[in-house]
Amino acid sequence: MVTQLVRCWDRRGDRIIHRIIPHQNLFVDILRSVDIRSCSHVAPAGRAILSNKFGGLSGPAVKPVGVRAIYDLRSSVDIPLIGVGGIQTWRDAAEYIMAGASAYQVGSAIGTHGTGVINAINEGLKRFMKEYGYSSLEKMVGAAHV
Repeated sequence: MVTQLVRCWDRRGDRIIHRIIPHQNLFVDILRSVDIRSCSHVAPAGRAILSNKFGGLSGPAVKPVGVRAIYDLRSSVDIPLIGVGGIQTWRDAAEYIMAGASAYQVGSAIGTHGTGVINAINEGLKRFMKEYGYSSLEKMVGAAHV
């Protein structure tokens, strides 16, 4: 079903970003089954497509599983990955990046700490990068695999 849905949207020329939730089984097999650079739960009409209608586990509780998922995916596929789940601090974002994420998403932390958390995370990452000699975010991506 994922392959059929993505092919349908891909023919329209829409850019698709697929969110593989970290507690979803077989995420590597799913990404390998679709010949795309990226895919989304958001349909072109703008309505969410959630199989269980209401979402699932989020916030700090899901972070260890999310980081592991990114690490495993980076070892198995060569597409940009977005770290999602439990990012509250710059350290959380750094873990996802070093596991292999090219970008990260902040969600629950905004509800808990306000929008200022985004600047705090970015500033913390900048300090970390400077201290450890990373000239760009790209140089950090996948560093845990070395």
